[in-house]
Amino acid sequence: MMELELFITTFFIFFDEEERIEPLLSKAIAAAITWWSLYPELIDRLIGALYVNMIQFLITNNELEKASLLDEKLTESLTDSTFSLTTQLYFAFFKAFLAEDRAEVTNILSLLRKNDRQTYTILSKIIQSTAFRKILDISS
Repeated sequence: MMELELFITTFFIFFDEEERIEPLLSKAIAAAITWWSLYPELIDRLIGALYVNMIQFLITNNELEKASLLDEKLTESLTDSTFSLTTQLYFAFFKAFLAEDRAEVTNILSLLRKNDRQTYTILSKIIQSTAFRKILDISS
């Protein structure tokens, strides 16, 4: 379990090493699926953390194509899991960002502002970054 947590928090160190990313991600997904039944809340939190880290990394490095491929692999592998509303909103936020859907990003932030202040604070810091605004400026 500790390996999975370590991988998720350091995943983007390996992001430029294309040949290593796929096996590492596959291993992490397999571990998440294996541990899901024993630690569903922890795995849910870790998958949410992976999406937040992915959003932050990909915004600052403008790696949207890689982000889209990573999202596809994760969502197709984890479809049978029941995620918390917060983690589902991370997924939705990320997909809205990739689609450059300003309205959806704004809607997700509004929902979080009312229901999950901690998550709202994390995502609102991300959207205030200069790098985010270069890709998707929701103020317009």
